[in-house]
Amino acid sequence: MKNRFTPIFLCLFSIFITKNLFADNSKSINFLLASTPNEPQVSYPVEWNEKWFGETPSTIYNHNIARFCSMLSFASYGVKTDGSRNLLQYNLKLIDVKQADMNFCYNINYENQLWGKDQCAFCIASKEIASSKGRQTLVFVIIRGTPLSADEWISNINLSDESKTEKEIHEGFYKATEQVYTELISFMLKKRIDPTNAFLLITGHSRGGAVSNLLAYKCSSDGFFQRENIYAYTFAAPNVTTLDTVENAEYDFIWNIVNAEDIVPTVPMFRGKWSYRKFGHMLTFCNYWNTDQENFDNIILPKVDEVFTKLANRNYSTFKMGPFIPIQTTAVLNNLNGSIEKYYSGSGLHHKISNQLSKIFTAPAVVNNKAEKEEIETKHKSIKDRIINWINNRTDGLYDKVEHCFSDMHSIKTYFSFMNALDENQAFSTLGCSQIVIHGREEGAIIDKDGNRLLLITEGRIDYTTIKSPLAARSMFGDSVVVGIPANIDFDFVLTNESILPTPISLTIEHFDSTGRYLGSSKKIPAACKINSVYQFEAGITTLDAEDIDFKKIRGIEAKQIITQNSMTPLQEFHVMPEISLNTDLNLSFGARIGSTRLYGVALLGFPLEHPGESFELSLGIGNQNTLIGPITLSGEFIPKMIWVYEPQGSDENIFNLVPEIRLSLSIRPVRTLSLFMAGTFDFEIDGFNNAAFKSDVRTMNMGSFPLGSSVNVAPSIQFGIQLQLGNSIPILQPLKMLLQSKKTTEN
Repeated sequence: MKNRFTPIFLCLFSIFITKNLFADNSKSINFLLASTPNEPQVSYPVEWNEKWFGETPSTIYNHNIARFCSMLSFASYGVKTDGSRNLLQYNLKLIDVKQADMNFCYNINYENQLWGKDQCAFCIASKEIASSKGRQTLVFVIIRGTPLSADEWISNINLSDESKTEKEIHEGFYKATEQVYTELISFMLKKRIDPTNAFLLITGHSRGGAVSNLLAYKCSSDGFFQRENIYAYTFAAPNVTTLDTVENAEYDFIWNIVNAEDIVPTVPMFRGKWSYRKFGHMLTFCNYWNTDQENFDNIILPKVDEVFTKLANRNYSTFKMGPFIPIQTTAVLNNLNGSIEKYYSGSGLHHKISNQLSKIFTAPAVVNNKAEKEEIETKHKSIKDRIINWINNRTDGLYDKVEHCFSDMHSIKTYFSFMNALDENQAFSTLGCSQIVIHGREEGAIIDKDGNRLLLITEGRIDYTTIKSPLAARSMFGDSVVVGIPANIDFDFVLTNESILPTPISLTIEHFDSTGRYLGSSKKIPAACKINSVYQFEAGITTLDAEDIDFKKIRGIEAKQIITQNSMTPLQEFHVMPEISLNTDLNLSFGARIGSTRLYGVALLGFPLEHPGESFELSLGIGNQNTLIGPITLSGEFIPKMIWVYEPQGSDENIFNLVPEIRLSLSIRPVRTLSLFMAGTFDFEIDGFNNAAFKSDVRTMNMGSFPLGSSVNVAPSIQFGIQLQLGNSIPILQPLKMLLQSKKTTEN
């Protein structure tokens, strides 16, 4: 009888072993998601498997766990403090977490004397799992991002409110981390969880990601948990520390997932005297600049759109500009606040942001009359809608597109969509990018390998109407432009200068990693360039890690062809240049140049300071301006002057005198709209024609006069003045059009 049941027993035993050791226990669960407590919930399937834990050390990235964490971070926003809705609780129950083993800290008192405004909403939960290491406890720490209230936003900008000097850890985030850590230890003691026989899963988005990063760092540092059993996945986390040890092996279990188009993960900055980063690894979503562009358009975007549409009822909006916008934001913030001390100064960024937050989150005035309240809301809505409609109607829906792009770059829906639409090999890229900074007033163009012009630079300014995907660029204050260069394709960069004398061309190459973090720069000043000569170099893949640029100088007919084909000549725009000047004869004049640099009119009024009331002059003429070298220009003008000379009644002298004048001036522009000039003026006295205008009691001639012939004398003087340039400025919406140019091109 014993031998009879032995084969059956062995068969059942083998089935049991196979089922429990080798079977795939993954299951797809329809979790409920919402990015605000009041938003309609959406159901989406995400895989879950307890065997993921312990299967490999946490220092090895696990895309399945990361996907699951994106769901938890998403669901953390769908919790109401009054308990009437709790999507995170619902989802945890779907994986058999008991309600008694969940601790929700969402009902926050920001007036608490211990933690104050430096708090966050979070959930700690636990369950027994059948991990790859056997039966162990899994502890969840899920931290919500910033809600729509001023309190946690104030904490976000609290870099070091106490000392107002640089600290190793972001003060606002770290205080919130201490709150979560204290609750975690209390939870584990209460549940009698042995940390040596447990896994810890930490996750969060945005502010929740920053606190998650610091919590993982703190748990690693205290040795409470075994490091290989701590799984930390953050999404869109801001930077948290200035420590140089962030990339040490002891933090290899922390995985920070970012969208390169997202500004939030780049602040506080890493540039200049700012050195904020995150602990652990950085993983960057693929984008139009760091992966094959055709693959991004035809495979990646459609997959992401499929998930995003289920969550938002529209397609995902992308600038297709890689980290260009975050890079520029970092540069601007660094220029405005070069250090922590300046950040906290009276006019610093901290003060300005605090004021704006108080305005944004100030409670509206209470209106008891329902009809009056509806009237006010309707009026405000009507004004806003009119402005938005006006912009949209004139810019092909620009406002809506920009709004979607800026909201989507940081949205948890975006992070969830990328994580769940793409596998590990598709989702991320390590490719960085570079940008070229051109200093000066050069003309330039960027041309693709098919000979198509993608961007035009005129007199050191970006012509935004010419920008085509995948390039991005901006004009900076002064005479510099920045051109963002993708690292997945090469372009030809050509530069010239319309100066008479050779002018040096100064370039800076700046390098960035896949997240947009600044890596360093190198400066290049090639030989001087002038009219009908061109410098050409390759940028893109070539400049990704390049410390130098290989220039090719082109002259003659070939250079002229390149200049003509790409319209690389200064714009002959209409300008108005008001001026005021004083010359060595103590004659004060004011007026304006009107027209283009190639040909303009001059209209001036003048009167002598030494002989006031003796004469008055009106000058009307024409002129031409050329660049001499760099910011120095040379102008030549012919200005006939009508001089009115006061004479007693009955005098034989002419009251009105026509005086031909030639003015040659050198101008230098310290800033683009302001010129300082020095001019030599030459007034011609013609005997018997305009002598009254040159009488010593009418005008002073400190430099005298010189004969040019028997009947013509010339009276020179030196003039000093200031000119302002007014004219066709770049429309305010053009830079925004540039942001969406690639999207529009794709749609067409």
